[in-house]
Amino acid sequence: MPEAKNLGIAINAPKVCTATGVPAPVAALHRLKQPALAGLFASSAGGDSITDHGGRVVTRVRVKPIFWGTSWFKPWLHPAPSAADVLWALKTIFVGPFMNGLDQYRGIGKGTILQEIFVSMSVDPPNPFTQTDIENMLRDLTMLPDGRLLNAALDDQLLCCVFTRPNWKTSDPDTNGFHTWFSTAQGPLPYAWIGNDGTLEFVSAVYSHELVEACTDPINAYFGAPGSCGQDGACEVSDYCYGPQPGGGWWPIGGAYVQGYWSVADGRCILPAERAIPGRVTGNVALIQGRFLSRGNFEMLAPLASGGLAHYSRVNDDAALPWFGPNVFATDIGQFDAVGMIQSNYTAGAGVGNLEVVARFQGGLLSFWREDVPPYAWHGPSVIPMTGHIATGNPALIQGRFGQRGNFELVTPLREGGIAHFWRANDVAGLPWSGPTVFATNMGVFDAVTLVQSDFSSSGHGAGDLHVVARSGSLLFFYHRDDSPPYQWHGPEPLSLAAPDGSFRRASGYPSLVFQPFGPILHGYEQLVTPLADGGFAHLTRDNNSSTLPWRGPAVVSELGPVAALSLIHSNFSSTNSGVGNLELVALFQNQLFHFWREDNIQIADNDARSWFGPWLVTW
Repeated sequence: MPEAKNLGIAINAPKVCTATGVPAPVAALHRLKQPALAGLFASSAGGDSITDHGGRVVTRVRVKPIFWGTSWFKPWLHPAPSAADVLWALKTIFVGPFMNGLDQYRGIGKGTILQEIFVSMSVDPPNPFTQTDIENMLRDLTMLPDGRLLNAALDDQLLCCVFTRPNWKTSDPDTNGFHTWFSTAQGPLPYAWIGNDGTLEFVSAVYSHELVEACTDPINAYFGAPGSCGQDGACEVSDYCYGPQPGGGWWPIGGAYVQGYWSVADGRCILPAERAIPGRVTGNVALIQGRFLSRGNFEMLAPLASGGLAHYSRVNDDAALPWFGPNVFATDIGQFDAVGMIQSNYTAGAGVGNLEVVARFQGGLLSFWREDVPPYAWHGPSVIPMTGHIATGNPALIQGRFGQRGNFELVTPLREGGIAHFWRANDVAGLPWSGPTVFATNMGVFDAVTLVQSDFSSSGHGAGDLHVVARSGSLLFFYHRDDSPPYQWHGPEPLSLAAPDGSFRRASGYPSLVFQPFGPILHGYEQLVTPLADGGFAHLTRDNNSSTLPWRGPAVVSELGPVAALSLIHSNFSSTNSGVGNLELVALFQNQLFHFWREDNIQIADNDARSWFGPWLVTW
């Protein structure tokens, strides 16, 4: 885990806030400042003085991001962070585990992001600006006829968060952020200002600090004795958690930087982290959403560096979305090179479908299957006949729509060159494997493949063509096979990784392709992710409803270094409740697995790297 970063020391000062036409309440103005003295406090034990003073808390915060100033519309003036970057961090903090430890404070839980507001398209805020400037701006918004903040103060879960561009400061130049409240005709309106040093790390960490304190102490709720956190004035829960002590400083969770906060229950600073599970993996990883339980668990399989195969499950019916495992098997065989996994329509009893696995071991292909009823035993291996060929790269396995039962379709690169296609005839007694049909031998040796069955039919009335993306060196190629005799393979079609600025990225590792159905009228969209040689991964979308079938992208997600393998699925989670379904992937980085997901509201539009959230650690 990266080294914690020191954010600063919070200085709290009482202030009288006056609103026109209403009484003048006394509010606490909690300022976040730069460090003043390195040894200002010796320990964080003073957090034990935090008590509940009876004021209201915000249990399910509704954050209204307000981007204040013309330069938010002029990214060339301050290239980073953009408003999209900031919104990504805000959303990441809510979808991750960061706020889980706040339940002890009268049941505070995660919040939501409301539609953002851009203020002052033609006039910038003063620089420096005052608290009164912010409050006048917010008060004006409550009066607008379009209702952007009309009656907002009646929502006791609302928190307005004001973001300014780099180099905009308050009248106190050392202040990095603050939160307080002021009176409106409808009632008190809590808000926060988040400083900006030109980095997303800083903005995200300051926001997390103010978010936690605005929820636990919006108006005279949870705070500790003056001076107990090494500063003047009352101390809030994040004020005890600077520096390198456990739970202090800045740490990335899901890629967004956050600061720890004090836990009365634990008697220390905490930083709720991902629920990681054991397993140092190698080769590639296979991820599916199965049919176990009502929501459908995520099922994941990977070779272990120590030998054998490890199976993990994420229970999606549990609100915490915990991963369980590993269930390790086939350790007597040794270390596997690569795997592919599906859930089939075969059942060992009255279950929902067995898990089926093909694994590459020393140039051969072995199959395993797991019962879909207790005790969920794994069986195998069975040898898939290679008829003199030697497999390399990874096996890509699906259950397709050919035949009444649906054949198993399998492709793998060959050591002698080209790609081998096998199929298991599931309507035939004995379930024989047939093939291989070998294609693309003129392209030499491929390093990795990924396979789907599409809703395109070359015959016009067939089951759907097979689509393959294969990597050779740093290049990606697309192939497709007709769904009617003579079942001919076509390709290659080179896939470009050129960015709009003209730069070209190099593919590496194991790519992953999924077919995303889109109803009875539109064709589905193909979603492709590939590791990049210089780190991170690229995402491309094939627009199957355009006459030219263009691949859009790439969007480059670079939160991790060199990624070895990816496995992508189209899930039934919907961040927008549209029902389209988010994209979910697991990435292998330095023998550990990390989870990312992508919102479903823009998956058919041009790709945007900030629509991806993560990484969250899965295995350690």
